[in-house]
Amino acid sequence: MRSNLILLLFLTTPVLAGEPSSGQFKDWIPSGWKLLQTSKGDLNKDGRDDVALVLEEKNPKKIKEDNNLSPLPLNFNKRRLLVLLREKSGYQELIKKDDFLPSESSEENSCLVDPLVEKGVKIKKGVLQIELNYWLSCGGYGTTHETFKFRLENDRLRLIGRDSLSFSRNSGDQEENSKNFLTGQEKIITGRNKFEKELSNPKISWKPIEGKKEIYLDEMTLK
Repeated sequence: MRSNLILLLFLTTPVLAGEPSSGQFKDWIPSGWKLLQTSKGDLNKDGRDDVALVLEEKNPKKIKEDNNLSPLPLNFNKRRLLVLLREKSGYQELIKKDDFLPSESSEENSCLVDPLVEKGVKIKKGVLQIELNYWLSCGGYGTTHETFKFRLENDRLRLIGRDSLSFSRNSGDQEENSKNFLTGQEKIITGRNKFEKELSNPKISWKPIEGKKEIYLDEMTLK
């Protein structure tokens, strides 16, 4: 009886955190890739849950030892953002991007911690949100958290907002920047301190967004 119970527990062991089951999306995961993140939500307001997937290549040749500062192997495998719309007959690809999400490690700086935060890609209230956090485990105090917001328009994901929060981990001084591409306005907040909020004296300013106002995910790259 005891051996049967152990076997049952082994067979029903869930997938480890950070390793979502490919499940119904296995047909969208090519050989040599794995699923990192998944998020469901209605992008086109048809009452059906669409899905955003984050895939990562599994090439052992792109995992290298760092002989300088990082005690862990560096992972340069590329990541893919895949957004699927739910149709009556199944899922249909809306966009596939291999040049937007950063890899876990950086070839320019081995101290850079993985920018893709946990649940960093999600669909919330009909908007695709992508969060990236840039900070160094050695050699620098600056950190920047960015959030991109996309809305589906005419079968394309349009950038409607880009928020950025930067601060120094030693002084606590921070600056907030929020761009609204629908209104064409940029909001800037300075004078705050992350460690001494009661002493902060924030200054808020506004200015028009420079450059192109209609930007779509399929024409963007962060590399």
